[in-house]
Amino acid sequence: MEGETPIGEAMRWVSSITTVGAMMVLPVLGAQWLSTRWDWLNPWCAPLALAVGVSTGFYYLMCLVRHDTALKNKAINDKALKDKTPHETATGETATGETATGETATGETATGETATDEAAKREAD
Repeated sequence: MEGETPIGEAMRWVSSITTVGAMMVLPVLGAQWLSTRWDWLNPWCAPLALAVGVSTGFYYLMCLVRHDTALKNKAINDKALKDKTPHETATGETATGETATGETATGETATGETATDEAAKREAD
């Protein structure tokens, strides 16, 4: 997260990974407990719980990584936008290549029409 100290970020990741580990292990422990109470669950309960625990744990881990990556990309893009301010050159062009009238280097305006097309439309009106 933005503005977070390195130790704070490390603690956040440790707690998240501990949560993922608990999500993987606790269903198996619960299945073993149920197997001791009801013998008819014994052959298939632990493998099923292991599959459910591992799949939900990995799903949660991927969600954590995706969320963290999205936040970092957003912070990088926000910083890049703050650093990118339009500066006019000696010819009157901004950093995006537009002139003060809104024309690009090819003579097209933001709508994609040339100046002569716009003049012809004005004369027709």
